[in-house]
Amino acid sequence: MIPLWVQRYVGVPFKEKGRAWDGWDCWGCVRMVLQERQGIMLPSYTEGYDTSEDRDEIAAMMRGETTSHWQPVGELEVHPCDGIVLRILGMPIHFGVVVAPGLFLHALRGVGTVVERWDSLLWQRRVVGFLRWQP
Repeated sequence: MIPLWVQRYVGVPFKEKGRAWDGWDCWGCVRMVLQERQGIMLPSYTEGYDTSEDRDEIAAMMRGETTSHWQPVGELEVHPCDGIVLRILGMPIHFGVVVAPGLFLHALRGVGTVVERWDSLLWQRRVVGFLRWQP
């Protein structure tokens, strides 16, 4: 069952490098949810990276590895607002946010923001792992 709080995020259009309510990409979606739901201000990353450490952090995060702020969690320990890393075309380049057991919110090009099951035929083989932001 999709929690009521998630409804406000569903249907936001996809926008490359989008970071506002008029549209967002997958990172913009996660960034908005964590900001509003947990008060966490994630970096924007719309204008490249400030340092090489930023690039390393993002690459490790997308591989589902431990980083300075994102810590891996097992599927049975995930909570709403944890991140989910997914493969697209074989590469771990897509990020979503857990909204309930088995469900994640993410922004897709040509579709917008949707809630889907991570154990669906489309996504189950693409899950790289789950991450939790640790300040």
